[in-house]
Amino acid sequence: MLPGNITSKKQRIRHKAKTRYSSKEYSNPFFSKKKKKRLKAFKLRLGWKAKAVLFGIFVLIVALVWAVFYSGYFNIKTITVIGGGRIDKPKVEAIADKQIGDNYLVLFPQKNLWLFSAKALKNSLEEKYAFNSLEINKKWPDELIVEYDEKDYALVWAEDDKYYYADTSGYIIEEANLLDIGEKEYPVFENRSGKKILSKQTSVDPETISYGLELFKSIRAYETDFKVARIIIDDEINTIKLGLVEGPEVYFNTKEAISKQIDKLLTVKRDKIANDFKNKTYIDVRYGNSVYYR
Repeated sequence: MLPGNITSKKQRIRHKAKTRYSSKEYSNPFFSKKKKKRLKAFKLRLGWKAKAVLFGIFVLIVALVWAVFYSGYFNIKTITVIGGGRIDKPKVEAIADKQIGDNYLVLFPQKNLWLFSAKALKNSLEEKYAFNSLEINKKWPDELIVEYDEKDYALVWAEDDKYYYADTSGYIIEEANLLDIGEKEYPVFENRSGKKILSKQTSVDPETISYGLELFKSIRAYETDFKVARIIIDDEINTIKLGLVEGPEVYFNTKEAISKQIDKLLTVKRDKIANDFKNKTYIDVRYGNSVYYR
C-alpha cells in the first residue's frame, strides 16, 4: 500500500450499509519527491562552467550579428552601373542611392549589402525604364553592381493624341516628343481600334505589329511612287492600312503576302489611276487578284 493512505480524487468510504463520497483531493508524495529530485539533479549538472559556455555563445551570436549587419563594414560604398544607350546612368545611380538611404522596418538598413533588396531596386528601375535584361549583383564587401541592356526603339505608337516609343513586340518604352518624331525614321503606328495600352503593352497582337514593320520596310523601296505617313490599325480583322503622305489609304491583308499586294498597288497606280492617284480615298488590295478603289 502506498504511504499516506492514497485514494482517488473522490474516495469512497463504506460505513455500515451506507456509501459516502468525499470530494477532497489527495496528492501522491512519492511523485512529488521524484520531481524535486530531478530538478535538483538538473541544477547540479548545469554548473558554472556550462553557464559560462552558454553565455559565451550568446555573446558571440550578438557580436556576429552586429559585425555583419550593423558595424558598417558591409555598408555599400560603391554603385557601379554598366549599360549604355538612352538611359542616364546617374539617374540609375540616384534610384539605387535613394533605396540605400531607406530602412525596412528600421531593423533592416538598406545600406548594408547583406540586407539590401535587389528585388526592390529591380522593381523600381523597371517601373521607370524598359530593359531586355537587368541584373543586380553584390560584390563583397561593399559594392553594388547594376548591369542592363535597354530595349531598342522599333516604332512610334500613336494613341489618344499621345505618342510613345515601343519595341517590336509593342511594349511601350517611353513617351515620345512630337517635335522629335519627324527627325527620326521610325514607322508611326496609329491606333484607331478600341483596344488601348494596358500595363505598358499595346493591345494589338505582336504578329500584326511584325507585319506592319515588314510592310513599312518593303514599301520604302518605292518612295518615288508613294511615301508612307503612318500605319493604321483599327478594328477590321486581318487588316493594316497605310496612310500615304500624298494619296489615299491603302488596305492590306495581314494573311496575304506583302510582295503580291504591293505589286497590285503599283500596277493600278501606274497603269490605271496615275493622273488621279492623289485624289482617291482608298485602294483595297486585300482580295485575290482584284483591286478596289474609290
